[in-house]
Amino acid sequence: MLDSSFVKNNGCLLCCMCGYMFAILILLAGALSYYIFGIIFLIQDYNVSNECKDSCLWEYVLVSLILSTTYINYKNDEENGINKHIILLIILGIFNLVISIWGGIELFYRSCDDLNDSNLWIIGVISFSLQLLSVFICVFVFPMFICFLVFRENNKNDYINNNDVKLTINANV
Repeated sequence: MLDSSFVKNNGCLLCCMCGYMFAILILLAGALSYYIFGIIFLIQDYNVSNECKDSCLWEYVLVSLILSTTYINYKNDEENGINKHIILLIILGIFNLVISIWGGIELFYRSCDDLNDSNLWIIGVISFSLQLLSVFICVFVFPMFICFLVFRENNKNDYINNNDVKLTINANV
């Protein structure tokens, strides 16, 4: 049982923890729904996709579902530190860019009218959107964050160096 002074003093911490746990549960439910409905729609709309000879939308959705599970298997080794993470994010961004280009072509240029009205097309759009979001994070957000950290570190070093110079000048006077 929690003491009332603990709750009063750490209420913000408890709210943040509850929000964090809720966000994790929502994320897990969304991912699980994506995989389950993706598999169901692949099975249901297999015949519709076979009737559309020019489109490889079924294959795109299958590849997207399979490859999205490989992101879960990332193992964190502390040997190479940040360099390994930077390289991984760059590769992930390029990889998702290539897959999303394929998905865009299949969804918007090579798709038949029957596929446009199917659930397979909906899961394809969801996969395409998730891949574009991943590209945006890996190609734009992450490099901007790294630039911010480098800029902040340089400003911090400049501030320290300027104060050292002032201290040296004051000590000599």
